[in-house]
Amino acid sequence: MLDQWQRRHRGEGPEGLRHRSHKPHTGPQVTPGGTVEKIIHLRANYHFGRIKSAMYFKRHPDFRVSDSGLWRVLKWQGMARLPASQRYERRDLQWERYEKEIVGPQGLRGLTTTRRPPGPQAPRTRRCRRF
Repeated sequence: MLDQWQRRHRGEGPEGLRHRSHKPHTGPQVTPGGTVEKIIHLRANYHFGRIKSAMYFKRHPDFRVSDSGLWRVLKWQGMARLPASQRYERRDLQWERYEKEIVGPQGLRGLTTTRRPPGPQAPRTRRCRRF
């Protein structure tokens, strides 16, 4: 350690004795910039998460990144979680069956399917079937 300081002092003078960062100049594990931009683009425009992005990158061999690498980039950019309004909603909770009068030649009641209104819903309870 003393030899290193002496070499720095001889070569650079008193400025050579200042503290230097131990941070590496390059990182062999760093995700390339083009891949990071593509991950951000997929998240911002198509709301792709870690799994869908991984499927996308498997179809495009010029981009190589692991699942954990995708998550790390999204977390680093502050995009790890979508806003509540853009999160995935299960299909069985998006549609609800109900009875509604259908005006027809015989005035029959029938079943129709419609989309649930947006907003908070009451928690669903499981119905028990008796055979």
